[in-house]
Amino acid sequence: VTFNKRKFGVMKKAYELSVLCDCEIALIIFSSSNKLYQYASTDMDKVLLKYTEYNEPHESLTNKNIIEVTFTKRKFGLMKKAYELSVLCDCEIALIIFNSSNKLFQYASTDMDKVLLKYTEYNEPHESRTNNDIVE
Repeated sequence: VTFNKRKFGVMKKAYELSVLCDCEIALIIFSSSNKLYQYASTDMDKVLLKYTEYNEPHESLTNKNIIEVTFTKRKFGLMKKAYELSVLCDCEIALIIFNSSNKLFQYASTDMDKVLLKYTEYNEPHESRTNNDIVE
């Protein structure tokens, strides 16, 4: 399986989680050749700003509510796909999720701050997707 197929798989999982569980997602991927790919369910800058201003402790979901149980399962599936992509294709990944209750969940294949700094300093053209791109 190629990097592009795996990358699309992670982006599709992020899309499904955002639609089915009404959450905001930012996904940043740097390939082994340092090329940037990004996905945001809404606006990347908005989600990243929300992340930098977030000051509540990160929690994992244990609520018995059906939506939250679905969210937990899908969140785990997305994080697993992100992990597999990072290991099998030697790339750096930062994944930021805010659920419908505005709780923060994150995954980084290396150091979150390092990947986000690399993202903010990246100024070359790159692939950028939103929910509309995944649906089409």
